[in-house]
Amino acid sequence: MVSRVSVRSVNDSDDLRSRIEAQIAARREAARLARGQDSAGRRAAETRPDPPVSPVPPTPPYRPVSPVPPTPPYRPVSPLDETQIIDAIPPDDHGEIPHPQRRRHRRRRRESRIRQFAFPIRLLVLVVVAALLALGLRAFVVEPFWIPSESMEPTLHGCSGCNNDRLLVDKLSYHLHAVHRGDVVVFHRPPGVEAAESVLIKRVIGLPGETVSGHDGKVWIGSRPLEESYVNPVCHGTEAFDPVTVPKGRYFMMGDNRCDSNDSRMFGPIPKSSIIGRAFLIIWPLGRIHWL
Repeated sequence: MVSRVSVRSVNDSDDLRSRIEAQIAARREAARLARGQDSAGRRAAETRPDPPVSPVPPTPPYRPVSPVPPTPPYRPVSPLDETQIIDAIPPDDHGEIPHPQRRRHRRRRRESRIRQFAFPIRLLVLVVVAALLALGLRAFVVEPFWIPSESMEPTLHGCSGCNNDRLLVDKLSYHLHAVHRGDVVVFHRPPGVEAAESVLIKRVIGLPGETVSGHDGKVWIGSRPLEESYVNPVCHGTEAFDPVTVPKGRYFMMGDNRCDSNDSRMFGPIPKSSIIGRAFLIIWPLGRIHWL
């Protein structure tokens, strides 16, 4: 019995030794193969050509950098005290230095007075400008007139004690073109004519160089009668008058109310220099507003 156990123990020891030796041999072989692979990799790396080296760009010339000046130490500014503020305020007209609060009140009162008078001043300026424009227009462009007599009835209404027509007279057009027959014009009263008005208003009948006459109830320019629809029908045409040759630079004037008109049949043709302008629009009364 004892001998069997001994034999088995010996055999087990031999098997254990064989397994250990086999494991050692396997580890040695694995280490050898690993060393062989490392040496093969080193040989391949040694035989591989080196990669191309990119050229290094040239270095720019050295420029010295100027040193940054040192920053001065920060010094906080102390606020002005009340004494310094009062010293900085200029004196008033009396040589006294006003208190800051009182000075603000004075400034506000002064600004309030300026705003109070700003609107009246602007209004006054507008009125003055409008007046100057009106005077300029009246002197050189357009001037209003009123009809003082019945000499232009029924074209222009005028009589003593009634609402006479007011009209506008163009003072510029005759500086641009000639006087036309049939125009209603305003002109200065000729010398020696007895009339209450300093200006008269009539219609242009004869032009310079023409011969004007009246017969058969009509006005004739040379041998041609005028068609005058504007003549007052109450007069039943024009009374006869002797032929008149209109001198150069003068015009023969007649009123539309041929039976009650003091015109060139009495005082003769008038010079162009006496003509003020052409009446072109009745502006009053409202019911009679129309172009002439």
